[in-house]
Amino acid sequence: MDLKSPSVIVPRLKSLDCLRGIAALGVVIWHYQFYFHARPLYAVLLPLYTNGQLAVDTFFVISGFVLSYVYAERVTTATGFLFFIVKRIARLYPLHLVTLLAVAGMFGMLYRKTGTYGVLYVPSDAYHFALNLVLLQYVGAQVTYSFNGPAWSISTEFWINMLFGALLTWRRRFIVPISLAIVAGASATLLYISREWSIAPKLDGWIEVELIRTAADFFCGVLVHRAWRRWRRMNLWGSVALGAGTAITVVAMNSRHSSGSGAYLEMAGALGGGSLLVWGCTCSRWAQSIGGSWAGRWIGDVSYSIYLWHFPVALVFMLLGVDGLTGNGALLLAPYLLCILIVARVSFRYLEQPARRWVVRMAGPLA
Repeated sequence: MDLKSPSVIVPRLKSLDCLRGIAALGVVIWHYQFYFHARPLYAVLLPLYTNGQLAVDTFFVISGFVLSYVYAERVTTATGFLFFIVKRIARLYPLHLVTLLAVAGMFGMLYRKTGTYGVLYVPSDAYHFALNLVLLQYVGAQVTYSFNGPAWSISTEFWINMLFGALLTWRRRFIVPISLAIVAGASATLLYISREWSIAPKLDGWIEVELIRTAADFFCGVLVHRAWRRWRRMNLWGSVALGAGTAITVVAMNSRHSSGSGAYLEMAGALGGGSLLVWGCTCSRWAQSIGGSWAGRWIGDVSYSIYLWHFPVALVFMLLGVDGLTGNGALLLAPYLLCILIVARVSFRYLEQPARRWVVRMAGPLA
């Protein structure tokens, strides 16, 4: 049978796309200090340099909200689940594959110059390349980050997405209590067993903490959508929620990553701040006007490409020795961001969009 989208059309939430783009830029700033050993505009960007990796939690909360919003009425049968799988592969995999191959190739070039294969994200060997090919690079089988390191979240995101699709298909009546149980269980595991919210060793040597973190964030987003669907109002409280979410997130980012009590603050920023940001973006006219503007749509469109290309672009700078030419990593921030935005736009236009259509078209006869 042909793979066709169930006939449910939902309008795009441009404000959330814009928020995702802003979060992607936040991750870029967080990583900049590790790539170029500098912290330009330190006073302004201090939260992002201190604990900007919490922007990834915002990604996951957005993802839970958006996938629930888009697919809650579409994925009701095994055929709908198959449609969901194909759409998620079409969305995530092509750009992941291209950036993986790009990084592997540039690591080869660096090997010829330095005699070492890989930089920052090692070991980047055949085993980890195979894990990356099947989106298992960060679910417990890995040693650590490898190849295009930021793509760890694509791995955890994909498999949590699959769990969500399966729940919609076979346990949709219980999606709210199951989501509550996952958020509570995952959070408790992180706080009381791992005692870390993120960047922590595996539990018992094989249970990946980042996968648990992704589940907590994602299903929190699902719950926010369920509440939003019932009680949403476009009013002043939307702007209040947006302001509160921003404040909580900034406070959490201003606290250095630590175990124990520090994990509670990170959780507040991830779940509390992320939930309020998402609610505010969908219930604030001000946020929706920004998301619907040319700039808001532009940054929303390229958010995924920004995220997956920012390390490969940094590798290009390293290969060219640009950081050595300037002698000061602080001077690279503006050209680095400009290059990322250019590459991201080209990638979105000529890779992401055509690849999504091609994957869905090719999957149709096989479904």
